Amino acid sequence: AVVSTQSTGGNFTTSKAMYHFARGGYQTAINVSLSFLSDPENEKCNKPLLCQFHDVLYRSYLELGLAEKALPHCQYLVESCGHNDSDVWMSSAVLHFTLGEIETAFLHLERSLGMRNTHSNLWLLYASILAYTHQGFSNKIADISEKLLSCQIHKRFHKGWGKIFGLDIKNCNLYNDHVHFFIITSLTNAQRLAHITYDQHNSKIYSCFSTAWSADVSHVLKEILDSAPVYFSSALDKNYNVIHHQNWEDVSWDNVDFLESFMKCNLPTKGFDASV
Repeated sequence: AVVSTQSTGGNFTTSKAMYHFARGGYQTAINVSLSFLSDPENEKCNKPLLCQFHDVLYRSYLELGLAEKALPHCQYLVESCGHNDSDVWMSSAVLHFTLGEIETAFLHLERSLGMRNTHSNLWLLYASILAYTHQGFSNKIADISEKLLSCQIHKRFHKGWGKIFGLDIKNCNLYNDHVHFFIITSLTNAQRLAHITYDQHNSKIYSCFSTAWSADVSHVLKEILDSAPVYFSSALDKNYNVIHHQNWEDVSWDNVDFLESFMKCNLPTKGFDASV
């Protein structure tokens, strides 16, 4: 078998770049990666190898607080492997939140969630971000945000979320009218998905949301869900069911609106029978 010299050299170089990144040598990792990508001969390398260099550049620039420079490398990753890699969309969401581009950030986070819609912790992360970015909308949302942040679910994902939750995000009004309902919907989905996962792997009686969640976290989430208006109930059932009944692999993400697709019912109002 003939091995491409570009690929062989590229694998060695990307290992070198990752070595420096892992040890905090971000600028060196950037220099190594840019040097490789600037060589016209290396354009012939396979896409996965090139993506590794762009990933190192994206993460290195982000670590150095140079979000604008990270953007083109993140866009390359989205265009090259976003069709089958939900982590790329999450990375892009983190970056756009950092840049203050809230609407794009939510779209990319929702794309990641759409690709991993049976991941209970990702639903918790989404609820946490919804509550955090809308905490100025009402005291109730601010209280939910504080409780969800105490669970620190975001630490299970891209470490950049820690910085996002430290940003002073003001005037986020993307989902103000429905945000309480969307948060409760997301938490309900998380609870039920975790319940299913637990039942599949344990013969014990289900006593908390998930074996991966501590008793403290389970208590906080139960408290939030118990405080939800009763008239949300049947609408929550419909929205949970769509996770299983819609073929998300065939969705055209150029045309789909996440909240119109996942959140099938509009925000119920008092006295409204959502089962009709």
